[in-house]
Amino acid sequence: MDLSYRQPRELMAPDPRLVSDAAALLHLREFDLFRAAWRNWFGQTPDDKVLDRVFVDYLFHQRVPFWVRHFANRAIRDVEAGRTDWRKLGIADYPTQEPVPDLGSAYLAITYVAVLVLYLLLTV
Repeated sequence: MDLSYRQPRELMAPDPRLVSDAAALLHLREFDLFRAAWRNWFGQTPDDKVLDRVFVDYLFHQRVPFWVRHFANRAIRDVEAGRTDWRKLGIADYPTQEPVPDLGSAYLAITYVAVLVLYLLLTV
């Protein structure tokens, strides 16, 4: 998952990094991770207004509720152990996000070739 619009991973606080890692491993948006964590902890679908407030607090202040932290830790443990049960996690019906491929080196090579061609065209 490309997180280049965010601060570097090594500068992220541990809790937001945990949420980001769990969402990436599960191929979910972070908001959907919060929704699944709520359903898993409280046993019901969250009210959108309440979940929006909690998620905005996470985005602006990097505060991760205990129930999201618990869910993210469990999800990461399950994925790493190879025993991910999408239904048990409550995310079987969630839309997944495909990971964005890292194309940094490809862009660098294309830029290098373009500059080289432009240089050759201008000097000939």
